[in-house]
Amino acid sequence: MKTSKLNLAFSRYTDDSQETKAESILQGLTGNANFPSPVPSLTELQTGITNYSTALVAAATKDRVKVAEKTSTVVSWKPYLPNWACM
Repeated sequence: MKTSKLNLAFSRYTDDSQETKAESILQGLTGNANFPSPVPSLTELQTGITNYSTALVAAATKDRVKVAEKTSTVVSWKPYLPNWACM
């Protein structure tokens, strides 16, 4: 039987996949009594995802400034994904 493994290598995810994974983690933590006060807060994560989603659409034009803005928006929440994914 094949054993499932948790993929914590978020650098391998595409931009769209990172957004989807972050939204999935947010959904799993929202209202979860086992994680009453994650750091950063779920509000901060939601804001970060929203900002990233907006920047992702803008960066689709391949404009260097827009791509740099997209990259900078992910800094607020991406470092926490591996920790939250393990929860």
